[in-house]
Formats: sequence, structure tokens, C-alpha cells
Amino acid sequence: MNGSEIRIKPVYLALVILGAAVYLSGLFTDVFIDAGKYAAVSRGIADSGDLVHVKIMSEPYLQKPPFLFWLAALSIKIFGISNFAFKFPTFLFSMLGFYSTYRLGKLLYGQSTGIVAAVMLAFSQAMFLYNNDTHTDTVLTSCIIFSIWQLYEYYRFKRIGNYFLSFLSAGCAMITKGPVGVIIPLVAFGGHILLIKDYRSLFSWKWIPGIVIIFGVTYPVLNGLYDQFGMGGMKFFFWTNNMGRITGDYAGDSTDYSFYIHTFSYIFLPWSLISFFSFYMEALSLYRAGFRLTGMKEFICWSGILFFLIIFSIAKMKSPHYMLPVIPLISILTAKWIVRIAEENNYLKKGNVIIILQNIIGGILIFLTAFILFVSFPGSGLPVTIAFLLLVIFFVYISFIYRKNRYEKILLSSLTAIAILNLIFNTVLLPGLNRYHAAARASELFNELSPDEAVLHNFGYDGFEMGFYAKNQGKVLHKPDLGKLARLGDTWIFTTEGGLDIIRKMDIRYEVIAEFPYIKLSNINFNMLLPDSREKEAQATFLIILK
Repeated sequence: MNGSEIRIKPVYLALVILGAAVYLSGLFTDVFIDAGKYAAVSRGIADSGDLVHVKIMSEPYLQKPPFLFWLAALSIKIFGISNFAFKFPTFLFSMLGFYSTYRLGKLLYGQSTGIVAAVMLAFSQAMFLYNNDTHTDTVLTSCIIFSIWQLYEYYRFKRIGNYFLSFLSAGCAMITKGPVGVIIPLVAFGGHILLIKDYRSLFSWKWIPGIVIIFGVTYPVLNGLYDQFGMGGMKFFFWTNNMGRITGDYAGDSTDYSFYIHTFSYIFLPWSLISFFSFYMEALSLYRAGFRLTGMKEFICWSGILFFLIIFSIAKMKSPHYMLPVIPLISILTAKWIVRIAEENNYLKKGNVIIILQNIIGGILIFLTAFILFVSFPGSGLPVTIAFLLLVIFFVYISFIYRKNRYEKILLSSLTAIAILNLIFNTVLLPGLNRYHAAARASELFNELSPDEAVLHNFGYDGFEMGFYAKNQGKVLHKPDLGKLARLGDTWIFTTEGGLDIIRKMDIRYEVIAEFPYIKLSNINFNMLLPDSREKEAQATFLIILK
């Protein structure tokens, strides 16, 4: 890009405001299922002040290391219990991830690539979605890309500060989701220096202090795991939680080896088609070079991406958010080819096809947004409708009226559309579905009606959101607990139809305070988007008091 192409324009400021509106609106939506579980753990840490003996509703918690929970607990202590407080640290880490992607892309391929890569990452469905539906993988992603950037800075310029920050961040990645947080930077950077045949650097003693830094960061977590779970906690952290998902011994039974290819098609919207093109062009360039690697500038992106694609594709446990840690590397590799398409004349025809396809993608995304607003939730109100129409006018202006350079022709239309879609997702679709977020709604009523010292227990419900939303955390009850609590009287419980049936059969006296329709919101399907069929998806849940 020349200076005129990257100068700040009013339309860029408008897009920054639009993107910020998406991220900020997502900070106030309810948490559920996995995010609700992590919020409950964070709330427990904030209440107890115990950073290493992690619990969820009074029970020891093993499934995830606590770095995300520490961040969220600190935020809860500062801002109080709210969706915003839980999600805000993840948002800040995402900003760090965008900046790290820019700096690594700039270091590898120049400023244009860095800018495009950061913009693609920030305006991707993956980052919009998982800043709303908060997962440990979002923080993990930023820690990993920051670690890789700092490590490559150290490799190039030998600054000790970069060395320390790289291994500190790798340690933070490890206490976010286990050894995978170290393995991905190790494979990405190690693959690079191996393929450029810098064996002296690969086997240097200089990496030993970095291992010490990682161990120092990890030690408090390991100490807490050992205190609560003994050597079983050590085994789970170092092996079961990651390798057990690959082998299926711990979780998963998938044999869909193409899962991350078709998942990538929507999770990296609106950029997935350009990314597939970039992978193809990279492979074609290597083929034309006779598979000689000497002409390639870097192997960091390919090493990290291929490791993920191979190992995670054969894994028995698969989930879309597992892709997040390599999305920044994919963004850089894709941005490299966008720059070439925009600046080199021999890619003019291919570029024109891509521009048309990106405009079509933008149009489809706007259509989906209109479907949500006018079909799924037609009663959203006049202000929301007017705001949407203004955004559509802005999209039309960007796509057909605004005079664009070649970079802008590739990026701006679909970039604008994905932001509009997610803004409506955060402000219309999720609030509309929150009527079916039974645990949160029951917690609100419990907070209003119960005595100050009352706690809300969970019996039979497979989530933990009440551990975050209720004013006092209760426990996850099992059948033997019910008789003991019934003798105490006035015990508040959130339960399902199955749980209520068990209580009836035990001949325990109870009072139903309220019934709430429940839909598992982590898996939004087409029936949930249609008003007539939405109610059929709902199950009954109950807020009760044992007498």
C-alpha cells in the first residue's frame, strides 16, 4: 500500500466504530453452557479469593486451567458481577491478539500484510462469535500469537525483552488450556528454523531459561491441581485433557476428518474463500518451484497451520472453537496473497473474480441479517429497524458508490456485512433467545424473592449459569442430597422436568415458584430461528423450594 491508500479516511473511522459496536454489544449478552460454566468458576474465585484451588459451585474443578478465570475474577472484583465484567478481559486480550497479528505479519511480509491480516482477524466471524460466547480458546489464541511474534522478534533482533515476553506468554497460554498452548508456538517457530536449516539455533542452550520461565508461570496451577487431585490432576493437565481428546480416551468419537475444512468455511467468514484461494496459490507456487523451499520467506504460518490441520483433524474430539489458535496465522498467510492480488498486475483477473465473490458474500450476509430481524424476531421495534436500514444504506454506499482502491474492493463490502450481521446477532437475536435462557431467568427471580442468605442449588440441569447469576452460589445436588435438604426446609433449587419427577417420587414436599421454557442456546438451529417452531424446541424447567 502506498501512503494514499493507508491514510485514515472517514469511511475507515465509520468501520472502526461499527466493529467496536459489535464487540462492545457482545459484552452485555448472557453467558450459557461452556461460557456459563467458566463464569461460575470465575465467580467462585472472586468470592473465595483462592486462585489455585479452583472450584465450580463448591466442587473441585479440573477441566480447564485457571488463567481465564483469574482474569475474569479480577474484573468481577473491580466491576461487580455482570456479563460485562466476565467478558471484558477476553475482549482486551483479543485486542492484543489483533495487534500481535499485525506486528508479526508486518515483520514477515511488510506493513500492508500486517494491516490486512489484523483487519481480517478482527472482522472475522470467529473473533466476533467467541468474544461473545467466551471460551478459553479466545485468550489462548492471543497468548499464542503474541508468543510467536515475540519469539520471532527475538530471533531476528536478539532483544532479551522479546525473549522474556515470548516465554511468559507461552506460560500464560499453558495455564489457559494446557500443553497445547506451548506446543503450537513451538511447532510454528521450531518448524521455521528447522526448514531454513538453522540447526545451531534449534538446539541452542539459550532456550533452557525459557523453559524455566514457563515452569515458573505454571507452578502455582500445578500446585493447586496436586493439592486437589493428586497425581491424577498432573496426568489430566499434561496428558488427558489434550491427548485424551485426540485419542478419544477422554472425550469424543468423531471420524469426520474433513471437519475443520467445512467448519472453516463458516467460522472464518467472510474470508474463507480468499483463504482457500491463498492455500491453493501457496501449494501451486511450491509445485512450480519443484518443491524447493529455498524461495519461501517463512515457514511459521505453514508449520502452525499444518500441525493443527493434521493433528486436530484425526482427533476424536472436535469443536469449532478449537480452530481459534491458528486463525491469526491463517490471516497472515491470506493477507500475503491479498496484497499480491491488489498490487501485482498478473493477478488482475483472479482478483476481479475474488472481488465479485466477496461482494456476493456480503450480499448473502445482509440477507441473513434481514432474515433475523424481520422473520425470526419481527417485533424488534422501530428504532432497531431504522438503525438496520441506515446500516444497509452504508453497506450499499460502501459496495456501489464509494470509489475504492483495489484493497478496498477486496475487503470493504464483506467486512461491512459481517459486522452488521453480528451487531444484529448481539442486539436482536441473542436478546430474543434469552427468554429461553432458563437458568439466568430463574436466578433473577431467585435474587428478587429469596432471603439475603439463601443459596440456589442445581439438580438435574446440565449447566452452571446459576453459579454466576444467583446472588449466592449453591451446589450441584445429587439424589441422596435431596432428603437431607428437605429436612432443613426452604431450600431453593433450579431443576428440570426429570429432576422434578425424581423429587415427586421421593415424596418430598415442594413448591413450584415459577416455570421457565429452556432451549440449549449453544446449538442454534433453523427451528430456533422461526417463531412458530421455536416453542416446540423448548423444554420446561422449574424454580422450586423444598419444604
